[in-house]
Amino acid sequence: MEDTDLFWIAGSLHGRMPLLSPLAREAVDLALIDIAWKAFNRDAGPGDTGQLFSGWQNADHVLLTEDPRAGAVLTWLSSRDGPLRAAARRVHRARGGGGLRFSADERDMLIHAIQASREAKIKLTGSPPVGNLFKVIATLKEDARFASGPPGRSGVVGGTWAINLALATFPAQAPQPGIVRREALRSDLPADRELFTDGWASTCRSVYDRVRDVARRVRDVEDVLASFSKNARARDIIPALAALDTIRRSHIKRGWELSEGGTTLVMRQLVENRVATTNGRGTLSWSFEGPVAPVAEKAPGVDSAVLQEFDEAMALADRLLSRELHKGAK
Repeated sequence: MEDTDLFWIAGSLHGRMPLLSPLAREAVDLALIDIAWKAFNRDAGPGDTGQLFSGWQNADHVLLTEDPRAGAVLTWLSSRDGPLRAAARRVHRARGGGGLRFSADERDMLIHAIQASREAKIKLTGSPPVGNLFKVIATLKEDARFASGPPGRSGVVGGTWAINLALATFPAQAPQPGIVRREALRSDLPADRELFTDGWASTCRSVYDRVRDVARRVRDVEDVLASFSKNARARDIIPALAALDTIRRSHIKRGWELSEGGTTLVMRQLVENRVATTNGRGTLSWSFEGPVAPVAEKAPGVDSAVLQEFDEAMALADRLLSRELHKGAK
């Protein structure tokens, strides 16, 4: 992929995400924490559950996963200045604040990745710093801790996870967790700038998808939100439910510091307003599908206009990515 194409795809995110309403942006940031966790799973591989490994339940969901490494990821993002710090703290508190912590060696890798990026003057607040970041990756690839082995022939995971978590702490209007793929640090392949930019563009496309879907959910429940009193705590839970799709009673109580009675009230309000359904065992799942009866015409809100722009940007991103796919097949 040409640098100019990546600049356009990533730049569209930077230009549009700050335009979302505060509530939609709150939901989007929580969704980005989930994306960061998914990227960590992709980069670091599945967690070790012992000799009888069968995988952690809900491994790909940052709130529901039983993988204790989620605690390490959330502690890291919560402890560093960065665009996702507040959202990471919220999710970590909702999970109970437990889990593993990164080891001293792992923290050294994270700090090394940050220092290397700072020395290369990496900034994620404007156009994608493709050239500088590619040099950082090429340099880190020479470090045995960061280089990854060929899939199927080597169990060496490498340090892509550390690079991505390091970059997630850099200032950005539109964070894009997971922009570096393990393929870019393959020890058996030469450094490939196009492979790197293709991976970054693919990540941007995935972020587009998630941001659009989450922001649309928040927009769709505007009337429900307006029906709640100004201090109703159910208003606080809707962004998390829109972002993460499923949330448990214990998460609501811990994450938003509610009493037992307050938690029960919030859950009942969300179910009665058809925002969520419950399985009867303390788990809420997003279920809002719009009003049953016709509603009066009203002027489109801020998020509607931004979502229209997102749809147009995604259409062009798809064309650019499709062109690269066809080019690679030749």
